[in-house]
Amino acid sequence: MYKVLAADDEVWIRRWLEKTIPEVMPDCRVAAVAEDGEAALRALREEEIDIVVSDIRMPMATGLEIALAAGKSEKRPKVILVSGYDEFGYAKQAIDLNVVSYLLKPIDKQELQQALQRAAAEIRQEEAQAGSAELVQAAILKYLQNYLQQPEEYTFQELARAVKSAGKRYEAVYAGVFQCDISLEKGATPAQVIDRLLERHFAACDRFVVLEDNMNYVFFALGEEGKKVVGPDPRLLRAEAQQASPKCRLELSGRYGRLADLPAAVAQARGRLIESYAGEKSAAVVDTSRGRILAIRSSILLAVKAHNPGEAEHGVQLLREMFSGRNSHFDDCRYILFSLISEMIRLIADADGSFMNQYIGRGYEFCVKINHYHNVPAMLDWFAGYVRQVAEYLEKNQSFNVSHIAVRVRNYMLEHYAEDISLADICDKFGINASYFSKKFKEEIGMNFVDLLTSIRLDAAAQLLLNTRNSVAQISKSVGINDAKYFSKLFHNSYGMNPTQYRERGAG
Repeated sequence: MYKVLAADDEVWIRRWLEKTIPEVMPDCRVAAVAEDGEAALRALREEEIDIVVSDIRMPMATGLEIALAAGKSEKRPKVILVSGYDEFGYAKQAIDLNVVSYLLKPIDKQELQQALQRAAAEIRQEEAQAGSAELVQAAILKYLQNYLQQPEEYTFQELARAVKSAGKRYEAVYAGVFQCDISLEKGATPAQVIDRLLERHFAACDRFVVLEDNMNYVFFALGEEGKKVVGPDPRLLRAEAQQASPKCRLELSGRYGRLADLPAAVAQARGRLIESYAGEKSAAVVDTSRGRILAIRSSILLAVKAHNPGEAEHGVQLLREMFSGRNSHFDDCRYILFSLISEMIRLIADADGSFMNQYIGRGYEFCVKINHYHNVPAMLDWFAGYVRQVAEYLEKNQSFNVSHIAVRVRNYMLEHYAEDISLADICDKFGINASYFSKKFKEEIGMNFVDLLTSIRLDAAAQLLLNTRNSVAQISKSVGINDAKYFSKLFHNSYGMNPTQYRERGAG
């Protein structure tokens, strides 16, 4: 049964509508009548109206204003406008407001019946689509749950098919993690808190919340193609989450442009959660010990980057000796491990183009379940095994992912060519063996590291020569070559003329 609002300032027309609407459309009943625009707007707010039949000219508010209000309401009832004026302007505005029908007075019974039937048909269609959308939402949620539980067995194509079946294309992908191990504001669950945050900050997105483990959640915001999606300030999002509970942790990934980037978004959000732990300052660290702790941390990272599991485990043993019997420094040890795991996850992500594998997952699980460990030895026992596994994984997989890393290195050079960079610095940054990568880099890029860097610098210098009045010495220095004479020699070898000649020819 469809509930109808009949609005007209003429009493005899209201009575006629009350009598005629159920006659021509038995599925409809007049649930409310209104003698003016104000009464009609009030009925829209107070009643569950499905269809509005309204005069276009009424006191207090026009039919067009009523149609506009109906379009903004949660129920979004269908609107049929009635007018005694055969004016195109009214009809045009009605069309712009998605009005179902525009009828002229005196109202024809058959035309009214057809208008009501059209409105009912649109309601049924929307209900069917809504039901279909709910099924699609459920399918997507199911695949997201499967992905988080078993990422190595997750079939991304299944999710892609579910999304495609809904006729959707996503061009904005966000992932986030939410952690809370204590009670929230009265009457609220963590999922409800996340729902409210997502509704407020990602209103234009499809939103999903997945319980990962106990009180750990992963959430997703997927923006459809063509819809303007502006991601929130992560700091604001974190602050609002902590209003529910000061001990809540929430981290958000950056914006990704494709559904296929979803694993990368998850990995980034998890990495940021770990970084938030690692970034906390521990007041208990004794100043005299700080330098040694940092030195040990550095040696472990260097050993992992060099694919030396034995040396990495030796560093863990040094940490064990430092913190042995010093339970007062439990938090200090925990924060150091957080920072180390965060760095190793970066190394894994750089070495693995998929951005997601079991070692990233294990590091994340350790950090979010840290409260399961009640003493330093237990934490270090787990970490020693993890360090060895990561070092062995990086050594085993560097050859398979060299192409991915080579491209990342080239892009880094394009952004930082003006700086004093070397192959050794780059390899240290990306956690790769310099001698091995040097050969593979040339195979992938077609030039060795030095030649490519020189080419990038000279190309940048050529642009500066044509577009600025800076001296050759200034330009040479600005592109990372401090010796102007050496720069001129390199430029001549590459362009067949010196920098001054190149500038003059370009000006001519």
